[in-house]
Amino acid sequence: MKLFGIPFSPWTEKARWALDHHRLAYTFHEHGPLLGEWRLRRRMRQPTGPVTVPVLEADRWYRDSFEIARYAEGLGHGPRLFPEGQLDALTAWNARSEAALAAGRALFMLGALDTPGGLAALVPPEVPAPLRPLVRPVVRRSLEALTLKYRMRDDTGRHEQLLTQTLDALATAVSPERPYLLGAFSYADIAMALVLQGVSPVDTSFMPVGIGGRAAWTQPRLAARYPALLQWRDALYAKHRRPPAA
Repeated sequence: MKLFGIPFSPWTEKARWALDHHRLAYTFHEHGPLLGEWRLRRRMRQPTGPVTVPVLEADRWYRDSFEIARYAEGLGHGPRLFPEGQLDALTAWNARSEAALAAGRALFMLGALDTPGGLAALVPPEVPAPLRPLVRPVVRRSLEALTLKYRMRDDTGRHEQLLTQTLDALATAVSPERPYLLGAFSYADIAMALVLQGVSPVDTSFMPVGIGGRAAWTQPRLAARYPALLQWRDALYAKHRRPPAA
C-alpha cells in the first residue's frame, strides 16, 4: 500500500494514525500541494475534478482520511476504531472534525496573507537573507492558490467562530473522567484530537509542524481558552499513538 499525503497535515495524520493503529504496512509518499498535484493526477488517472490528500493506493484508491480508516479497520489488527453500532456517531464527529480542520487551515493561511509580516515567517529558514524578499512573492502565490482552491475567503470572519463552537462541543464531551468520546478509544477521538493541531501543535515526536513553525500554527487566544483539551489531546497521543511508519 502507498499513502500519499503531507507530513504536517492533520488530514494525513488521521489516516496515518488509523493505519499505524491497525499495524498495517505501507510506504509514505510526501505530496507537494501544488507541484505534486499533476503527478498525483497522472498516477490516479484523474485529469479533472478535485484531487486532495491523503489518498491510499491499495486494491483501489481510497480518497480521504475517513475512507482510509474504514479500509484499515477491515484489513488490520488490534482494537476496533469503529465500534459496532456507533457509525452514525462516528460520522457526526468526523464531520465536525472536517469542518473545524478547514476553519483552522483558513485561519492560518488568511492570517499569513493578511497580517503584516505574516509571509516572512513562512519563508523556509534555510533561504539566505538576500534571497528572502524574492521568495515571499512565491509563497504568497502558493497560499493564494490554496485559498482559491478551498474557497477560504467565502466565510472570512466565521472561521474562528466555527472552530470555537466545535471545541466547546468537544469540551463538554470529554474530561479526565471520560477520556473517550464513545466510551472507548475510537476514530472519533483521533478525528477530534487533530482539530487541536490548529490551536497548538502536538509534540514533534509525533508529527512535524508545518511551514512557519509552531508559532505560525498556534492560535494564542484559543490555546489559552482550551488548555484542558490540549492536555486531553496530549494524553491521547501518549497512550494510543504508535510511532508513525517510515
